Order: sequence, then C-alpha cells, then structure tokens
Amino acid sequence: MSTVLEMKDEWVKTASLFGDVEAVMTDALRRYAIDKCIQKIEQARAKIKAYESKYGCDYDTFSLKVQTDEDFLRRVEQINLIWEEDAMEWEGLEEERRQWLARLRALQIKW
Repeated sequence: MSTVLEMKDEWVKTASLFGDVEAVMTDALRRYAIDKCIQKIEQARAKIKAYESKYGCDYDTFSLKVQTDEDFLRRVEQINLIWEEDAMEWEGLEEERRQWLARLRALQIKW
C-alpha cells in the first residue's frame, strides 16, 4: 500500500540533508510507530502489574484459580466483591499488550 503525503518544504529540505527524502521519512515514521507501540505496551503493562499486585498472581493463574480453587475465590472476593469487572479489564489489557507486541515485532521484522 502506498500513500502520498503532503509535507512542508522545510521538512523535505531537512530530510534531504540526511539522504533520500523518502527513505529518511520512512525511517522516521517507522521509529515513531515503534516508540508509540512501546508506549502502549508499557501503559498496558503498568495496569497489568497493578492487578498482579492486587491479586498476587498473573492473569493466567488468576483465571484458572477463580474457577478451580474455592479458597482462592474466597480470598479474591474479600479483596473485591465485583472482581469479575477487574478480570474482564485485566483480560482486555493482556490482549491489548499482545496486539501491540505483535505490531512492534511486525515493524521490527520489516526493516
């Protein structure tokens, strides 16, 4: 897929100082996208760590134990009676983190 972008002359002039304008701008956009992916991963990871701290385990362990361990479930309910909301958000954060990691890998592989 190819997209044509209109850029200010100063950007084009500056980019030309570093080599082929298209290659320089492609590299700049790639680096920007990588930085943004890393930022999104770190944001999700910080929220995930809060849940791990709150419940004392990672999501996979939490998900398994609330279904199979009555003692664990009782402890969870003492922490938060509406733990299911946390579980849904936590699961969503795990999926979001996986998607951003996949996007990051794709950007790094294509280089």
